[in-house]
Amino acid sequence: MACALLTACGDASGPSAADVDTDASVDVVNDTLHDTAGDAESDAMTDADGDARSDASDVADVTDAADAPLACNGHVALCDRPFDEVVLAGTHNSMASDEDVFFAPNQTWSIERQLADGIRAMLIDTYRDEDGLALCHADCFLGRLDAVEELTIITDFLQDHPHEVMAFIFQDGISMDDSVTLLEASGLAALAITPPGPGEPWPTLAELIAADTRVLLTHESGASGPSWFPRAWDIFVDTPYSFASVDEFSCRQNRGPTDAPLRLLNHWIGAPLPLPALAEEANARDTLQGRADACTEAWGRPPTILAVDFYEIGALFEVVDALNGVGTAPP
Repeated sequence: MACALLTACGDASGPSAADVDTDASVDVVNDTLHDTAGDAESDAMTDADGDARSDASDVADVTDAADAPLACNGHVALCDRPFDEVVLAGTHNSMASDEDVFFAPNQTWSIERQLADGIRAMLIDTYRDEDGLALCHADCFLGRLDAVEELTIITDFLQDHPHEVMAFIFQDGISMDDSVTLLEASGLAALAITPPGPGEPWPTLAELIAADTRVLLTHESGASGPSWFPRAWDIFVDTPYSFASVDEFSCRQNRGPTDAPLRLLNHWIGAPLPLPALAEEANARDTLQGRADACTEAWGRPPTILAVDFYEIGALFEVVDALNGVGTAPP
């Protein structure tokens, strides 16, 4: 069975960032940057305090940034790519980290560190306890983060990095009203992507960036929500997620309709608890690339989210770049 393939596969070939010509959708965002530079220059010339000359270097910096090719999620080559054709590096139980003192954590580092390191998709559990809305795993006694505070960290990151696009799947243990309140209070709702209808094309990353709708927000429960917060298993198909060894990995459909436009590849071992040593096996380049390539062949498309435990162990970012056909950006 192709899905059982776990042997090494060569790096996916594809255009490098230097070889890619951007199209009109990229020009829209670059034009916005040039307009910003022009406004800054005009403001400097008319500064009432006579500080135009001292601001000249700032204007030059903005102009230089506007002249540079736009990078979307770190790569020019991804700007013209529709969202459903882009692979995102993801974390499983993103909130459950050793840094935040969770029992049996799935990650070493906090959500803030994950963002800085390049994680662009997160699987997050929401709860309500006596202290309010929280991010927990299984039980808030085993680890807890304030939900609004943590999601606001994500919003702040996205505001500071306006060319980044992300996706989230919330295992929502709270009501839809609480979920909407949480996403609005944190600011993520204001950046939400409304998925296109069945059969309609997805926007490119450059188009999402130009519109400042850069976050796909989905939930797992059957509750009906606003159009910008759809049920995950209406637009995603995922693989099984309970594996005791790498030999059990498969590409078998688990949740979601066969014709869903997006794919979640669950790639971790729990035996029964997550451990860095298990991630060393699962996230090894040959294993991770082999399974991702096998599932891409089986599905006829790459995963949208490649989600792992202990993301810093192994080759997650290299495999995601290979699937996207781009080179790994320097740290």
